[in-house]
Amino acid sequence: MGNFGDRHSLHTPRRRWTDFPAGLRRVRMAAGLTQSDLADMLDVDQATISRWERGAQMPDTPTQARLRDLLFRGRAISDARLVHLVRSASCRMYLVDAEAKFVAISEAARDFIGAGRQSLFEVRSPAVGENWKTAVEAGFFRGEVASMHGVAEIQGADGTQRHVSFSLHPATLADDTILMLAEARDIDRASYDQQRPLGLRVVPLEEIL
Repeated sequence: MGNFGDRHSLHTPRRRWTDFPAGLRRVRMAAGLTQSDLADMLDVDQATISRWERGAQMPDTPTQARLRDLLFRGRAISDARLVHLVRSASCRMYLVDAEAKFVAISEAARDFIGAGRQSLFEVRSPAVGENWKTAVEAGFFRGEVASMHGVAEIQGADGTQRHVSFSLHPATLADDTILMLAEARDIDRASYDQQRPLGLRVVPLEEIL
């Protein structure tokens, strides 16, 4: 996440704030971003954002320009909100890029799979590789899939075997990059046995248009 802002800071008209600390705080709050959200986008810590907004410290000129680009570009704000949505979700939710690396993960999901996991392939389930291959071949990251649904057996961080139902949806960023938004919940063994023969259901985009 360190370069999140870099991918979305395109050339846009500059906006001027006569009072930089107040302007930064006002626009950040209007965008629905916390200080931590903005810090993640800029690869700084939350305390740095706090110092800027208090006027105790000023970012250098290039950083000020980058801040304005980020905060005044609506779609970049949408990207930050998407990441925030996943991180703050009370359920198990993941945001994954085309290389299967986690872009964002909810606390519930991190607790379930174990801290320190960087990739979907590190989730202990024999179904992950097969489902990922199906998603890629179906054109998930080319924008050809509306959603995917299935069940899987997953070994939790505590070593127990869990049965889950999951849904996968595409999420498009400001630069048109498609990420995978995954949500999972526990189900009982009977429900798993009933749904497993149905396999992984892929809903093509054309099916909902």
